[in-house]
Amino acid sequence: MKPTVLIYRAQEEGWGAELTKALAPLGLRLRAVTPSEYGRPIGELAAAPGEQAPDPDKDTADEIKEGMLVLCGLPGEALNQALSALKQAGLSGKGLKAVMTDTNRAWTSAELYTELSRERAAYEEWKAKQPPHQH
Repeated sequence: MKPTVLIYRAQEEGWGAELTKALAPLGLRLRAVTPSEYGRPIGELAAAPGEQAPDPDKDTADEIKEGMLVLCGLPGEALNQALSALKQAGLSGKGLKAVMTDTNRAWTSAELYTELSRERAAYEEWKAKQPPHQH
């Protein structure tokens, strides 16, 4: 599998062009995932076009409500370069981000989005309970 970044709703969120400008020079395959594909497994979406299975019948188009990136098949240094490029472009705080793993590769995009949303909510709750930072 060629190192791939799955992109969700970046154009709708207004940062698609910045994302392409930041990541394209790294030689990564950038793949915009359409709403009709949200029910397909992450691993299939990251695979070469000939390896993809047909879309499932389940309609999941409304389940991803914000931008999301999934970094797939990037070796350590390439992952670090991609994250650095996102940070330099001012995109590190935009959208949800994940790395495809052996565990989540079988999840649908909608399932991954739900899990990332839960993790962010738990982090925000934890962060709100922390004492103010003292200098």
